[in-house]
Amino acid sequence: MIMVSVSSAMGMPSLALIISALRLLACYLPLLWIGSELAGLNGLFIGAMAGNLLAGVMSWSLYRRFCIPSESALPGNLQPPVRLPSHLQTINLPPTPTRRLKPSKAHRQQLHPHRI
Repeated sequence: MIMVSVSSAMGMPSLALIISALRLLACYLPLLWIGSELAGLNGLFIGAMAGNLLAGVMSWSLYRRFCIPSESALPGNLQPPVRLPSHLQTINLPPTPTRRLKPSKAHRQQLHPHRI
């Protein structure tokens, strides 16, 4: 599930969807069913564990294949540059207020009823 979040955060929602669907449909549910058929309730838990482990290995290999460039693709064994998505390259923040607004008299009376 962490790889799904990582893929989404890196701007690759299609890879996140593929990892999530393969985890559930190809790893978790089949091994859950096989475990319950072979060994009952204990097999159900073992199947769930095996399904999650297989899904983790599968998602890591998909991540390495699609997100990490191979060393042969980099000239002179250089590190790849980190590129931000275009919508994160320029961030325009609203100006922060320079002074604190004073609360109204009614608000002050609600906060401190013993003071006037």
